[in-house]
Amino acid sequence: MNFNQDDQRISGHAPGSDGPGFGGLPEPVDLLGYVVPEGSGGLAGVPAGAGSDVSPGAGVAALSVVREAPVAMRGVGDACGQLCDTDLDNAARALLSAREEAERSLVLALADGLNRGVVAGSDSGGPRQWLLDRAVFLEPGEASRITAAAEAVNRPENARLRAVLVAGELSASMLVTVIREVPKAMVALPDAARDEVLGYYLQVIEPGFTRGDLRGLTKRIIAEFGEDQAPADEEKAQKAESLSWTELASGLFELVAVLSPGHAAEIIEAITALSAPQPTEDPATGEKVRDPRTPGKRRADALLEIVGAAARCTDADAMRSTAKVIVTMGLDALLRRLGNGGFGVTATGEVLDATTARRLACSADLIPVVLGGDGQPLDVGREVRTFTGGVRTAIIVRDKHCSFPGCDRPPGWCEAHHVIPWWAGGQTRKDNGTLLCSRHHHIVHARGYLAKVTDTGVVWDLTPDRMSNLPPQRRDAA
Repeated sequence: MNFNQDDQRISGHAPGSDGPGFGGLPEPVDLLGYVVPEGSGGLAGVPAGAGSDVSPGAGVAALSVVREAPVAMRGVGDACGQLCDTDLDNAARALLSAREEAERSLVLALADGLNRGVVAGSDSGGPRQWLLDRAVFLEPGEASRITAAAEAVNRPENARLRAVLVAGELSASMLVTVIREVPKAMVALPDAARDEVLGYYLQVIEPGFTRGDLRGLTKRIIAEFGEDQAPADEEKAQKAESLSWTELASGLFELVAVLSPGHAAEIIEAITALSAPQPTEDPATGEKVRDPRTPGKRRADALLEIVGAAARCTDADAMRSTAKVIVTMGLDALLRRLGNGGFGVTATGEVLDATTARRLACSADLIPVVLGGDGQPLDVGREVRTFTGGVRTAIIVRDKHCSFPGCDRPPGWCEAHHVIPWWAGGQTRKDNGTLLCSRHHHIVHARGYLAKVTDTGVVWDLTPDRMSNLPPQRRDAA
């Protein structure tokens, strides 16, 4: 179905633009029944790139407000019992408004923290964990949503979304939903520019609109235009891909994948090839016994078999590929942490600082070539063994996730760390190993943190530079 300027369902202008409409996307009132009169609560009037004016002293005043607000609000709920019905209704509205404004402000504060490097300079494993570390009661899912919104408003192409958030006309959850839905709609509208589709979504949002309404809008756009479009460009479709999972009330997990036609075909073919019924033989009678699994169960088993095969094909250490690194470095730099001094050179010429070289000993097969004062090889060490096989499995069973305080990154995202470093004589054993995600592995080596390993877990000492106080030991070259 082709749409042009003569089609009655085409708007004269795209939302938020001065040019003609992008053939294919109708006025909300014509196709979807969302009427957005001029001057209504719709957001189409917010110009692209719009920002906010903040006076120089507003930051200090804002800090005072956010510090005093929790104290001022404490006890409000109990005092509401003294209000008449009308005032109680007004109080509820005001509290909801305050809650929404607080969330918007938190998104913008986190976005600023990401831009400044405040989050990166902390001990937290990322922006989500940064929020959780500072909260009294905050669900991980809510922290993830706030993080997604903060990361989104920092991207230049989302300046318009940032403007409507600052203006208080969009919630953080709605912002995240818009970001996710626009690429899906664009698959059915290959000739549309992103800013035009984004403007369309903002135009239909009004008070009372929900995330479900936005998802429904996407479905209706795809249903209306998707069937009559030529097959979507594979590369463009891949940009809208996603994979998510949700824990159900039963304790089971539901996985939802949105894939391009090409990727979906690959996965469907692989699963189909491994999900055929597999009859067994009754040992007593020798007769074939029908496979009792449902088709859905067989497909799930096939997917798990594919994942298991892929895992076995990769390096068993940390479920990720590790490099074999030959590092040449001076003896003093190797054995002592002399501030930021000392460096190593790899066989391919890359220069590594001493801290990085020592960290690589945990996550790579590293062969140290130690140089004496005259620059001649003093010691060519054996390949430093990383945590593999049963030792790594035992560490995973004990730690369950990254052991750094407050971090819950799963084992597949973690590296095995020598608590007593190899350069200080630490051994590759269960009682000297622990799981650390990549970020916290870097932090531990950069800041010199130490830990104590017990049978049930790991206790971290976050006193800086403790690692540098360890007595250095030469490793036997035999």
